[in-house]
Amino acid sequence: SLSIDEPVGRRSVYVGSVEHLELGTMQVHEQRTVNLYLGNHSKKNFSYRVQIQQGSRKPRLLDDFERPPYLAVSQGSGDVMTHDEVMLTLTYAPRDVHTLEGTMLQIVIPSGPVETLFQLALGGGAKRSRVDFSFVSHDFGPCFIAKDGATMAGEPLATTEEQRYEMIELVATNRDDTDCLISTTFTREPWLDVQLNGAMIEAGRSLRIPIVFSPREVCDYMQRVEFLVNDYTRMYVDIRGRGCPLRLELANLEMQHVDFGVAVGGETLSKSVRLVNKSPRPVTFQLTDDNEELTRRAVFWSPAHPTTLRPRETCDVELRFSPTTRVAPFKMPLLARCDGGLDLKLLTVEGTCHATEMRLSEHSVFFGDVVVGSQSTSIVRLSNFGDLGAKFRFELPSRFGKI
Repeated sequence: SLSIDEPVGRRSVYVGSVEHLELGTMQVHEQRTVNLYLGNHSKKNFSYRVQIQQGSRKPRLLDDFERPPYLAVSQGSGDVMTHDEVMLTLTYAPRDVHTLEGTMLQIVIPSGPVETLFQLALGGGAKRSRVDFSFVSHDFGPCFIAKDGATMAGEPLATTEEQRYEMIELVATNRDDTDCLISTTFTREPWLDVQLNGAMIEAGRSLRIPIVFSPREVCDYMQRVEFLVNDYTRMYVDIRGRGCPLRLELANLEMQHVDFGVAVGGETLSKSVRLVNKSPRPVTFQLTDDNEELTRRAVFWSPAHPTTLRPRETCDVELRFSPTTRVAPFKMPLLARCDGGLDLKLLTVEGTCHATEMRLSEHSVFFGDVVVGSQSTSIVRLSNFGDLGAKFRFELPSRFGKI
């Protein structure tokens, strides 16, 4: 006798009839098993063999999963002792899209010139999840490294590693008529992060998956990222990129020190330097100073707006020193604030301004009550704290001419 183990119990299969065994629709690489029990209720031992027949082809023994119909059985042949039974485990593990329609599983028991035959018509098949990716490979190209990313003139002053990255979104679209689960087997690396924890994609909808590239060294990077759809279908995306230093430098190292010398109040001095982008990718930057130290000392520059330089492109920077009052000697850095939050020290600016700086010892004079015909005197000192001498004279409004 032959029976099929099902959730509700065993179902008997009779000689001379064809029973249907439904294995269902599965994902490629998914696996399903069914237990069959072959019992011997006779007084003699008998042997058996399990074979498969597809359409009108000649029946053949089951061997492995590597070719259609992707079926295997635990014991393809053997003997069953009297009053005993043997469990046969049928495994369906499809390796590609196909159907079991027209496939017949046969258990043959030789008995003289006539063979006893149990037949099971198999149903089911395998399909792949219809998930499309917006791309299957992406090259980030040269990207600035997340640390130690500059050379002189360009020494990093302050940066946050997480700010130095490139990102692209992989769009996964579910074109199937059922929801699907997508996940990845990729483990985050210091230079690459695929921001996906297992997520459901509704039928006909899309999911955006951020892929973040933040190189740590000057070298080439390559990684194949594996995605799993419904835990069985494997899809791959190849990621490439290259780490490079950010090299925004002066065209001439002699320009690293700009000295305006000694200026006189009201005079404007100007000097120019040239910047060059020696990086293999464009650089966007804006010139700035530390806590406006240069601006407070009447040092200005052009361009003052964000500027982008392509690889090997140059830019002339004009520096102007326009003091109107005395400025003590100073030596301050001029910085380039680049995209990603990296500040590069480009050069130092030095100068001073000589001017007169006149101050009165009193801001106001109070005489109090004075008797007519008498006088009251108050002393006010005028001091020159500047670097240059100056002539002076007092002027009183006409309405105070009688004082």
